[in-house]
Amino acid sequence: MKSFLLAALILGILPFQALAEPPTIVLASDPWCPHTCPADSSRPGYMVEIAVRAFALSGITVIYRTTSWNRAMSDVREGRIDGIIGTLATRAVELDLPQEGFGRNYYVFVVRDDDPWVLAGLDSLEDRTLGTVQGYSYSPALDPWMAMHRDQIQALGGENALDRNLRKLMAGRIDTVIEDEEVLTYRLKTWPDAKRIRLAGRIDSGALYIAFSRRGGRGTELARTFDSGVRALRASGELDRILARYGVRDLAR
Repeated sequence: MKSFLLAALILGILPFQALAEPPTIVLASDPWCPHTCPADSSRPGYMVEIAVRAFALSGITVIYRTTSWNRAMSDVREGRIDGIIGTLATRAVELDLPQEGFGRNYYVFVVRDDDPWVLAGLDSLEDRTLGTVQGYSYSPALDPWMAMHRDQIQALGGENALDRNLRKLMAGRIDTVIEDEEVLTYRLKTWPDAKRIRLAGRIDSGALYIAFSRRGGRGTELARTFDSGVRALRASGELDRILARYGVRDLAR
């Protein structure tokens, strides 16, 4: 009885914060392995694992959700979630960006192996029908071109957009698929028709980021916390160990 009363007395004088649940944030993306994978996977993606560990160093728990890209972007802009994983800076002008990005993002142009076409500047796209994903930004140079040539773009939404675009390519419904190089390489390891396609060009799109909502007023603070955590992970070697599990290098070195 005395022990119970003593414990109650101690708890009664502790600051409220000491009794509160650890702070939690919600981050979301679409499945885009190896950057971001399904939330219920044992390997949720290297960007997700890095975010979880970076925030854990500051006592913050990350809840990760997967949804469509357009839904994730809408949710973060409206403050329904705290951050979106895997965006280019050009699509995050209404959000708070950390200084730490994830290397360089390259998009590749995929064609059937019997198609002789190669990318030779944007003018070479004039007669192509491109398979893309709704809401994605591809590069500061390519995005304006795509906006002016909407009749040549077939954009898919929802799940498994890459697989569906590749099937359209093989069926002749489109003649070019644009996809992140790391994502395509990861998928082709298990895709049965990998030998029937080839890469016809490549463009540099810039770094990928986790961007934070400005609603609620803590986006800048979360960005700084993330930066601090990533730098600590890099210094300890844990960042390299996470990347190695996905076959990715730390290009920010």
